[in-house]
Amino acid sequence: QSAPAADGRRRSHLCARLRGSLRLIPIEDVHYLQAEEKYVVVHHARGEDLIEESLKSLEEEFGDRFVRIHRNCLVARHEITELRRAPDGHTQAVLRHGRQPLEVSRRCVAHLRETLKHL
Repeated sequence: QSAPAADGRRRSHLCARLRGSLRLIPIEDVHYLQAEEKYVVVHHARGEDLIEESLKSLEEEFGDRFVRIHRNCLVARHEITELRRAPDGHTQAVLRHGRQPLEVSRRCVAHLRETLKHL
């Protein structure tokens, strides 16, 4: 279901089901993906939608576009504008289109810093 197409191409959209209809979300409009129980909340240019896919499968398919900042969160690389230390000592990622910074887990900080240096 979430694997790349048989010819090796990745999907260009994510598909959210809502009340009997399907909404296509262009992958380039996605700001970040956050796991919540058995769903993933897709935060995108027009709001947010739920999809029934795992964060892990999305990371495998779109790993060149998204970077993991927490065990429950993948962020579009182009959305991150700043990494900063919060007053409580945690690292936060400031997003271009985010209402508030997202927490970066200690486990992800070093990899995220390296990734951002090479954007």
